[in-house]
Amino acid sequence: MSSVGYQGLLYRVSQRLKDVTKINQLLHTSSNARLISENSESFNIQVNEGDNTAITLKKLFSDLDESDNLGLDNLGTLRDLLTEVKEWSLVDEVDKFKRQRKDFNALLEKIIPKLEELDNLEQLLSVCEDYISDDAKEEIKDVRALLKELQKKNRLGSTRL
Repeated sequence: MSSVGYQGLLYRVSQRLKDVTKINQLLHTSSNARLISENSESFNIQVNEGDNTAITLKKLFSDLDESDNLGLDNLGTLRDLLTEVKEWSLVDEVDKFKRQRKDFNALLEKIIPKLEELDNLEQLLSVCEDYISDDAKEEIKDVRALLKELQKKNRLGSTRL
């Protein structure tokens, strides 16, 4: 799964989780467990009936991401929070995404050594030059970094091999 799939997962969670009590529990847990910074937008907020809960959840996800508690390959916190509020169908979606992502990463771990054996990073960079900024090219020192950058630019993923 790619970053597009990851963003889609977060969107589905924000759209399907409507119970204000459960959302407040997520916010409370995230704040009290120090999963988000005290300076974050979602720290110590509470939602009420009629509030746009999707926007609140989007802020929470952003704050969790900023504090390194959520990300494309870091869905454990989201899974734990959804388990805490007993949103089993959403937990299943997170688990499915994690399995697909694990399979994709396992494939990359097989490909990377083969590409490294070729010892031709410059040629790989030239093939990918339309997708990578000059600044990013300077930071790429190995095949793993190249593939990571291609993933960030949505040029590599489980549906973009």
